[in-house]
Amino acid sequence: GQHIYRRSVLYRVYVYDIKTGAIQLLDYDKVLHATFSPDGTKVAFVKNNNLYYKDLQNSQTIPVTTDGEKNRIINGNCDWVYEEEFEFTRAYDWAPDGKHIAYYRFDESLVPEYTIAIYDKLYPTQYTYKYPKAGERNSVVQIKVYDLKTKNTINANVGKETDQYIPRIKWTQNPDELCIFRMNRLQNKLELLEANAETGKSHLLYKEE
Repeated sequence: GQHIYRRSVLYRVYVYDIKTGAIQLLDYDKVLHATFSPDGTKVAFVKNNNLYYKDLQNSQTIPVTTDGEKNRIINGNCDWVYEEEFEFTRAYDWAPDGKHIAYYRFDESLVPEYTIAIYDKLYPTQYTYKYPKAGERNSVVQIKVYDLKTKNTINANVGKETDQYIPRIKWTQNPDELCIFRMNRLQNKLELLEANAETGKSHLLYKEE
């Protein structure tokens, strides 16, 4: 494993078939957050800021996103703030019936950069990453839902305010409804939204102030 921040680690992943004893390399590169679909026929993972899934029955890898870019756009994985503040790193989730994948898209283009020296050799390596100090611009977060059958992606409606937090997403027992936790920047108000996986339309389920 290769550590990125405190909780995220890149791994070389193999899939082992208990029945046949066959071993399949998931991807030639090290990947993040390899997770089986509910029926075990597919594995989703994150690589180079993009989300993919591999169909184990035909060994095909399908990109869910293609716009990922270092220090700009992150799909399916947390930015520094979310990993540190909300203590999770895998920013995607399979629907209970495996027909959709809900995921976070972080646009950190406007987040200020911070450079630190990593003392790994005689002349240290300069490592630059997106690090918003208190009161600075955070990533703009979208919640998206990908339909495996149609290959369509929709935006879940999280409201017009972009300076907010989405500390969690969680599929409900209905595989077409996604619960989205929404919090204001001051973190003194929590709302639970229920979003439709097909349309992205959402309504308020619960509010706590």
